[in-house]
This record gives sequence, C-alpha cells and structure tokens, in this order.
Amino acid sequence: MNFQSSDGRLFDPLDRKRIQQGHSPSFINTIFVQNHFNPLLRGYSLGATLAREFPFAIDGMSRRERCAGAIVMNSTRASTPGFAGVLVLVSAITSAAGSTAQAQWTCISLHPSGEVSSQANGGSGGQQIGSVQVGPTVGHYRASLWNGSAGAWVNLHPPGTVYSLGYGAEGNHQVGEVYTDGLPRAALWTGTAASWVNLHPPGPSNSSALAIGGNQQVGRTYAGGYNAALWSGSAASYVNLNPPPNPSTGYAHSSEAFGVNGGQQVGYVIADGGIRSASLWSGSAASWVNLHPPGSNSSIALGIGGGQQVGRISPSPSSPDHASLWRGSAASWVDLHPANSTNSTASAAAGGMQVGYADVGGRRRASLWTGTAASWVDLSAFRPAGIGTCQANAIWIAGGVTYVAGRGFNSIEFRDEALLWSQKAPCKGDLNGDGFVDDSDFLFFVVAYNVLDCTDPAMPAGCPSDLNGDSFVDDADFSVFVVAYNALICP
Repeated sequence: MNFQSSDGRLFDPLDRKRIQQGHSPSFINTIFVQNHFNPLLRGYSLGATLAREFPFAIDGMSRRERCAGAIVMNSTRASTPGFAGVLVLVSAITSAAGSTAQAQWTCISLHPSGEVSSQANGGSGGQQIGSVQVGPTVGHYRASLWNGSAGAWVNLHPPGTVYSLGYGAEGNHQVGEVYTDGLPRAALWTGTAASWVNLHPPGPSNSSALAIGGNQQVGRTYAGGYNAALWSGSAASYVNLNPPPNPSTGYAHSSEAFGVNGGQQVGYVIADGGIRSASLWSGSAASWVNLHPPGSNSSIALGIGGGQQVGRISPSPSSPDHASLWRGSAASWVDLHPANSTNSTASAAAGGMQVGYADVGGRRRASLWTGTAASWVDLSAFRPAGIGTCQANAIWIAGGVTYVAGRGFNSIEFRDEALLWSQKAPCKGDLNGDGFVDDSDFLFFVVAYNVLDCTDPAMPAGCPSDLNGDSFVDDADFSVFVVAYNALICP
C-alpha cells in the first residue's frame, strides 16, 4: 500500500520481511524535521484517520508538546483497525539508531563507620554478605551481613574463633568460612553469629563454602589437593565433586566450585595436561561437564544463574583474561571482553545479565553485560564520590529491583569499601529508565520497531521494546507504548 502526502510525495512502507511474518510494514526512511506533532499530520492525508482513530494519542502528544516525531498510521488494515506501522520521524531517529537505552543505577557504600575495610561478595532479597576488617591484621576480618545500608551491618563472626569471611547468601542463609585454628572451616549462618553451622566434613584438613543456591552450598575441601565440594546444610551432607582420575592416563584432577543455582554447580577442574578448565556439575562427580573452549590456555567458571555460566578464559599464555559466558557446553562459549579493555572477568549472572569487571583506561571498572561484549555497561560511572577502582561480585533480582554487590577503593580514605548498586525495574515504555515515558524513549522504540524480530542481531540487547513479550516489536507493542506515553510519569 502506498501513502501520498498533500504535496504529492509518495511513500512506500512495504517491508518484505515484516509482511511475510504477518506484521505491519516498517518505518519509512524519509525524514521530516518538524516542531510539533499536529502540524505534521495536517500535511498528510492519513492525519485525519489517525485523529479519528487515536485522538488520545494526538491530544497527549500535542498537550505536552512531544516533538520527537510524527506517527502516521494506516487504520484501514484488513481485519484490524488501527496501527499499520508507518512512522514519519524527525532526524534525531538516525542518531539514535546505534544507541542502547541504559536505565539509571544508584550506588551506595555499605562500609561501617570507623572500620578498616570492607567488601560485599553476594546477596539475596534485601541482604548483602561479605566481610569487614575491624582491626589492623588479617585476624580482624569478620564475616558480615548488611540489610541495604552501612548502618544495618551485622557481625556474623562466631565468638571464640580467629577470623571469618562471608561469600554468599540465599534467602535467610549465608555461607563463608570460619578460621577456628588457623585453617578455614566451611560455614553456614542464618543471620546471626550464634547461628553458625560448621559444614567441615571429616577427613579434609580444611574447607570453605563459597556460594549458596536453593538448599545447596558449594566450595572446596583440601586433602592433598583441592576438591570441589557440595553440601545441603550439614557436614554429613558433603559430596566430593572432584572427577576421579582419568582411567586411561591415571591423571589425578583437582577442582573448586564457586557458584550454584538450580541444582547445578560451576567452578574449575585441573584436567589432563594440567589445563585449568571451566566446569559444570549437576550434583555429582560423574556429572562433570568440561566447559573449556578448545584452543584456549585456561578457563574458570565463577558464577551461574538463569541457565548461564560465567567466568573468564585466557586465550593464550601471554594474553589477558577475557570475561566469558556459557550456556551448558564448551561450544556455547561467548567472549564478553570489551573491545577497549585490557583485562576482564565475569563473576555472576542473573536475569540474562552478567557482572564482573573490566580494566579500561588504566582503571578497574565494575561491569555489566547482557550477553555480548558490545552490551558492556560501565557500572563505575555510578560509583560514590571518592571511589576509584571497583568491581562487581554478585547480581540478583528481588521485588522488581536488580542488585549488584561488590567493592571499590576509596582513594580519599585509602581503603576498600563494600558497594551496593541497585536499579529499579522501569515501567513499560520507560526504555531509558529515567522514570518517564517520553520522547527519549520513543527514539529507542523506533529503532527496535524497525528491526522487528527480537532474535535479530541488530535488536538492542534484551529486546526491551517488546512490551507484550511476543518476541517482536510491532504495532501491538506500540499500542502499549502510547498508553504509557500519555501517562508520562511511571507509576
């Protein structure tokens, strides 16, 4: 179908891919620079149709003088009145085409007043887990729990022990290690120092619990070498995940586990030839899956969430580490290393997001990805005053809020400080996360609408403009967007 303006210009909005898939034609490429919505519509024969079919949209845009562009609709589409998908846009659209919407993050320091140093290593719900140094030596480290602020610090250190460190949290449980006699013991807490449960099994000389997921805890034991370890709440539940020696070569492996989620565990195994290899288990040594990308020098998996495993690889002995993503196999490996980075690592994953750090411009920066190297977001841009280098250690989602825990170096106070980033889930249509649905969001929506298919590599990461969740950005999504745009302010 062609559309003709009052001055005779002809537009052909047909797009073969969209039509074949049963969707509306894509945006036409002709760009018009106009100041207001209604004046542009008055120049085109479809303006009256849009005004008749969607007066609320025009009224809302005109009232608030939304000038990003004009949306011209074919309301005569067979069987479905309304949007047919022809949009006439201002020139700002072209400059937005390569942009990625980035919702705003907030970042606070959890460092307790008067203490020497601190760091956050994990979290769940409204809690964060890590360690606080309360004196000048290593023996002054204390496993620590926060509830969203520096003033809500809880010291988990069991009385009568030497020192302790906290690593992970899930629900009301926390894990870490407690040094009772100079050697670590895997530890489990439920929110207080008095709740400490010693997970150390008979036999090994020492043990550490490094992560928790569901009712499982993972880490390592040491008995002449490290063995990846799995617990389910007690010392008696200990399972050795270390693969048995290779029956052909007799090579004895060693291993550690760093993450657990959904009944699966991740870490590394020193495989045949001494190659440190990112590894995945499903509750037993026999379930071991080698994630090591062929041809790489070494690899390690540090976190798991939402069917994704993350960590790092070293492509060659002389190359820097590259943040890495897997989905259950070596063949699924994705290189997350940002193009401008000299070194990177991914530490945790949740909700299709990955966090860790990247060294960029001579400074370590807390980092977030959404599945590709190009999706890299510099979380250090939101760090508190005084914080220089920083890194992200954990990510989780609770109550519509995404949380990231980590640490940063305060160059004024000369100390490490536990940090907590948070980002409230934007309302539908708020594609840049600023709490409003306005012209800036419309620019992002237009880019996605022109791509159409959420699986298209050109689609912005996460397909945030797919407002109805059908894996396409089309007229149905625009109808949702218009309602949010008219409301302007997110609820």
